[in-house]
Parts: sequence; C-alpha cells; structure tokens
Amino acid sequence: MWAVEIISPTEKARAIRNKREIYRQAGILYWEMYPNTQSVDIYAPGEPMRTVDIDGTVDGGSVLPGFTLPLRELFAK
Repeated sequence: MWAVEIISPTEKARAIRNKREIYRQAGILYWEMYPNTQSVDIYAPGEPMRTVDIDGTVDGGSVLPGFTLPLRELFAK
C-alpha cells in the first residue's frame, strides 16, 4: 500500500506525526509532500526516512516497482 499526504502550512505538527505513525505501524509506503519547500519526505517500510528535494526523483520502491517521478515534474508550475 501507498499513501501520499500533501502538508499545508496550517497543519499542526502533532497531527502530522500521528498520521505518520499510523502509516508506519501499518507498513505502508508513506510520502509527505511539502509544496512550500518543494520536497517529499519518504517513509518506506523497514528503511530510514529520506528527504527528496526538487532536484531529486521519488520512486515506488518495492511497493510500486518501476515507478519513478522527478520532483521537478511534480512541482512544475
């Protein structure tokens, strides 16, 4: 399973952490997208969190094999 959350500037850190923990405990690939910084925090099952910035590419890992997306395309204006 895979979940993507677009984080708005008005969201509370505690609410974000609570959702993140639910996804992590369920073993779900979870992306937190931050439009303001044009970055994505990736929480993949069994791996440390990693941050991908505008110059990077996100991938689906073992959950979505073969899926890749350059963040420049995702955050294109």
